[in-house]
Amino acid sequence: MENLENNELETLDSTGVIKPRTKTKVVEPTLTPLEQNIINKSENLNIPALCAFFGVTDDVVKAALAKK
Repeated sequence: MENLENNELETLDSTGVIKPRTKTKVVEPTLTPLEQNIINKSENLNIPALCAFFGVTDDVVKAALAKK
C-alpha cells in the first residue's frame, strides 16, 4: 500500500498492523584519484613497483586493488 502524503511504502506485519517501509538508495563506492591511478597502473606494474611509484605502503595498494 502506498501512502500518498509522504510517499512511503507501507506493509502489514504478522499481526496485521500497517507499518511504514522507506525506500533505500544503493550508493556506489567512489574511488579517489589515487586509487584510480593505482588501478590503471596495476596492469603494467606489480605491487612493490606500485608502492615505489606512488610512495605509499603495500596496504594502500592492496586496498585500492581490492576495489577494482
